[in-house]
Amino acid sequence: MSKEPERILVLDGDPAVQPEIERIFERDDLAIDFCSRIVDAVRSLKETRYVAAVVDVGLADTPWDKAVGILKAVDGTLPVILTVERNTRELESKVREQDVFYYYIKSFDTEELRLAVMEAMRLARTP
Repeated sequence: MSKEPERILVLDGDPAVQPEIERIFERDDLAIDFCSRIVDAVRSLKETRYVAAVVDVGLADTPWDKAVGILKAVDGTLPVILTVERNTRELESKVREQDVFYYYIKSFDTEELRLAVMEAMRLARTP
């Protein structure tokens, strides 16, 4: 009997992100659930165990910092990887105030995002 793959939750309002995320993790044994709204992400989080959440700052329905707080309220151990298209000093300063596992700027090498998720998974497995 094969083991269920570990799951990550991706919360991003841009549908074009889905194929890119799937490409980044195509060689990993991961299941990826995509949500574009925080209400759907919360529902998924209550029903499924995730090893990490990848959350974009450009959410349409909820400010990113509130979305991170909501996800952390549902699962206080969930590593949250925050993504952004373009970094600013103000945003970076706000990110540092949050309980974010990793801050990923989308213009950087996509392997960096993959490695952040793999590290979150490794830490989730460590007792």
